[in-house]
Amino acid sequence: MTDQKAIAIFTGLKMMVGTEAKEACDVAISALQEREERSKGCRFCFDATLEPDLEGCDLSYHYVGESEQKKRIMIRSGNGKPMAIMFEELSGNQWHTVGIYEPKFCPMCGKHREGSQCEK
Repeated sequence: MTDQKAIAIFTGLKMMVGTEAKEACDVAISALQEREERSKGCRFCFDATLEPDLEGCDLSYHYVGESEQKKRIMIRSGNGKPMAIMFEELSGNQWHTVGIYEPKFCPMCGKHREGSQCEK
């Protein structure tokens, strides 16, 4: 059953039940709407694996967080690669990746990342 169908059922049930059950339906509807919204992803984890209309190179890097001089933290997503938090250091005039972490959930919106260890 999809979240949208469950929301429709709970909305219909609200009309037929008492006050406590109506409150329970409201809580269930709110939780399902939040989960449905989170499943869309955000600008940090949105890529062609989530949107079939995207074609070609959908690889993107987003600068996030504060760090020391000549260091930066980036989020990489797209291009068929799992989302990763990358730690980079400036050497001369070129950035070099010194660490990569592939989270199970998007650190910005909380969406579960497909292919993560907890999915298996």
